[in-house]
Amino acid sequence: MADSADNEAVEGDTITQTPVGDLVLEKDFDMLTALRGVLIRGLSPSALNQFLNCSLQFYFARLAKFQEAEEVEEKLGADGFGTVVHEVLENLLRPFAQEKRP
Repeated sequence: MADSADNEAVEGDTITQTPVGDLVLEKDFDMLTALRGVLIRGLSPSALNQFLNCSLQFYFARLAKFQEAEEVEEKLGADGFGTVVHEVLENLLRPFAQEKRP
């Protein structure tokens, strides 16, 4: 088994890795600076677990600060449907209530 250091090359301020099938990001000066900042502040147990499980997920969440999209509920439950019906009826009947018409 080859050591991961065998796949790295240093070019100026950039460390590049030769991909072996996985997605590999070039570690430029900005990325290394952000990584140092995270390490100086300290790693929480959840951050360390995230890195150990998937270093790419760690990068996107902790260094690039990408946010996961909120989950959208695909089905409208009875409570949600009731709320929507009430809001629609209130908006529909508001002009009649303001004019005090039956």
